[in-house]
Order: sequence, then structure tokens, then C-alpha cells
Amino acid sequence: MTYAIAEDWFELLESKTLSAIPRAKRATIIKDPTPVAATKIPIYGVTHKIRLLSGWGADWDGTGAIPISPAAIERATALVDDLYETSVVLGIPWQNPNVTASAHSEVVLEWWNRSKKLTIYVGEIQSEYVKVWGPDIDNEMEDGVLSGDAGVLLLRWMG
Repeated sequence: MTYAIAEDWFELLESKTLSAIPRAKRATIIKDPTPVAATKIPIYGVTHKIRLLSGWGADWDGTGAIPISPAAIERATALVDDLYETSVVLGIPWQNPNVTASAHSEVVLEWWNRSKKLTIYVGEIQSEYVKVWGPDIDNEMEDGVLSGDAGVLLLRWMG
């Protein structure tokens, strides 16, 4: 089980240890009901943010967006988990993605590394990606469906 400080949830997850939390704050520790293996602590904040998207109801953006698909939320959580595990096995540095949603009921994951940007749109049935490494849309951008070993190739590209 992981533990968290009620008002400083992500501080503990990032520090990975209670000793990094001042004693005064340790008194407010609560037990998190979601079991997490110690090796998954670096991505727990990301998967938690993805799950929170389930609370975004209809018209969450004020322009008529539909609620985020529960299937997309589950697929995005599994994708982050798989990509993280792959990065650990291959020795590729891991960077947590920005998490948001699209108006089309997708979970959106976005990474930046210098001039490189990777966006993955996770839908109910499939995931699509956009790679950007410059402003020229004809020669410095690529998009496609995320399938097979595409995730590994994208991780290496971002590395």
C-alpha cells in the first residue's frame, strides 16, 4: 500500500519516502485505498490524474464536450503502465506525461523533451499519436495509430 499526506498527495509520491516529509505533516497521514507496487510509485500520480477524468461530465469544457469514456480511461491507465515498464526494462529515462482530455471523449497524454513533443490520444478502441520535432508540418511532424511496438519506438524517439 502507498500512503499519502491528505493536503500534499503528490509530494509523498514524488519523494517516495516518509522521511522526506516533515514530522508535523506526518500526523495527517491517511491510507490510500488503492494498492500500488513500490515500482509503480513514479507513475501513480499520472494514473490517478487519468482516473480523475471520469468525473468530467457532459460539457466539461463549456463547448459541448462529451464525458470521457470509461474505456478510454482504462486503456490510458494501462498504456501509461506499459510504457513505464518498458522504459524501465530498456533503460529509457521516464518522464511523466501531462494528462488532459479531448472534446471527443479521449484521454490525452503529452510529453516534451527539448524540441520534441509527443501527444497520444487514447480512445475507446484505438490510440493515435502525433510526433513533433519542429514547426514544418510537412517535414517535422508525424502521426499514426499506436499499435505493435510503436510505443517502444516513440519512447526511444523521445529519450
